[in-house]
Amino acid sequence: RVSLAIDPADLGVEGSKRLVAVARMELEGGVKVDETLDEWVVREQAVGRTCGCGCGGVLTIRRRHRAKGIPRFLVGHGKWGTR
Repeated sequence: RVSLAIDPADLGVEGSKRLVAVARMELEGGVKVDETLDEWVVREQAVGRTCGCGCGGVLTIRRRHRAKGIPRFLVGHGKWGTR
């Protein structure tokens, strides 16, 4: 869990009431905060994810998948059918 609190008085905002904005982020299932992107790729590749169409093809995890999400299918194996 990561928390952040901002006091408008610290930002130079004048006012009669003290307002505090709080943002919280919950990290799910074993996410390591100090893990590098390359370590994440190695860990996810070790899982051995296979194509969702059932062909048995193994997905190659790339660095961009951490931000954009890991695909469920190999290229060309999605809703348009299998090659």
